[in-house]
Amino acid sequence: MSSATATPPGNNAEASPHAKRGRSRKQILIIVLVAIILLVILVITGLWPFAKSPVLQNLREASDSQVQVRAFHRTYFPFPGCILEGVVFQHGPAEAKPLITI
Repeated sequence: MSSATATPPGNNAEASPHAKRGRSRKQILIIVLVAIILLVILVITGLWPFAKSPVLQNLREASDSQVQVRAFHRTYFPFPGCILEGVVFQHGPAEAKPLITI
């Protein structure tokens, strides 16, 4: 007599390629969602390192001069940062010519 063993469905030792693909998509989605949530928290709490005030303070300290900016824009994607327009470094009295204008 021969005996046959049956394995219950869904109890396979190896996952199908479709299941692996679905799992990796879920992991990627979770990572992206966590990154977005962290970005929102940084912006809302004011801990964003590219806010206007910290950036201008860093420029003042690095150049040892007063800094004026015509326009300031935050950027988030594809890379975090900021864009400054009309940057003027003033060293010395306000009547003197600007040290640098960008």
